[in-house]
Amino acid sequence: MAFRTGGHVAALADCLHRDSESPDNWTYVLPGVGEAAATAILSDFHKQNVRKNSRLELYGIDFGQNTTLASHAYISAVTSSSIVISGPPATLKLLFSSKTFDAQPMPIPVRGPYHAAHLYTGLNAEKILHLKDPRVQQVFGNAKPKCQLMSCTTGAWYSEKSSTALIKSVLRDVLTKTLQLHKVLEGCVLKAQNYRGPKCLVIKFGEDYPEHVIGNI
Repeated sequence: MAFRTGGHVAALADCLHRDSESPDNWTYVLPGVGEAAATAILSDFHKQNVRKNSRLELYGIDFGQNTTLASHAYISAVTSSSIVISGPPATLKLLFSSKTFDAQPMPIPVRGPYHAAHLYTGLNAEKILHLKDPRVQQVFGNAKPKCQLMSCTTGAWYSEKSSTALIKSVLRDVLTKTLQLHKVLEGCVLKAQNYRGPKCLVIKFGEDYPEHVIGNI
């Protein structure tokens, strides 16, 4: 499921950005910037810098008259002390070269458009993940989630009862919802306050989290 999701995003990334043979960053962290201020800055930037992308027609994406929307930078994640901005690399280079943000943008290794509601208006999870494929249905069958999973957009637990429904919800969050990491932290704190076990195991995934962050948790 993760491979098919990544393949779908990679294909869209290729449609939006073919200006470089080497992989470019699609996402940057801006510390000390609030969501409201970033939204206003991006709005002004887009009014002054517009670029159409006819390749999207080949990918089956139709924005009507507003095809410039596909080239927009957007807020993909929010924390209590920073925001994360994503978008086509060419757009981000123009945005940050304009010095509209006082904060120094820090790149993170994301190579395509995630958490982008404006790009996935017609999201079809069954098509992307091949959920109607007999082989996929055989694997999932009547399988049910065995442990709780928290949504990174709400900080609450997913309520889906079947594995297929859960995967659809996760895909929707991954592709169309803004990450709300402060809500995730609040949800984890609430869970920890109600935990009565003798110890807790914290496992990190990926390379983006420094050791002192894990230690603080």
